[in-house]
Amino acid sequence: MKHRIKPMADVSQNVHALQHIETGEFICLRQSDKEYLACFSDGDSAYQFRDELGLLEYVDISCLRLGDAPFDNYWLDGEMIGRGVLTNRQTANR
Repeated sequence: MKHRIKPMADVSQNVHALQHIETGEFICLRQSDKEYLACFSDGDSAYQFRDELGLLEYVDISCLRLGDAPFDNYWLDGEMIGRGVLTNRQTANR
């Protein structure tokens, strides 16, 4: 079985995050006393996740740059990552 190597997340990458409609707070998953921003690299996955959890009436999907998110930990496409592993392709290309 071949495993596809997942490209590293980049700070300039646009992600789709779940955000509470009334309060504007982002939806996070908690593990080991850390909060992970629930976000997805594509909007379809974000909408599907929201619908499967039954949050249609309470949660909207917001698009933002990963580097602009006010969190240090992310649940990106089902993988828990920290800000320390994000790349900055713009800096690397200079």
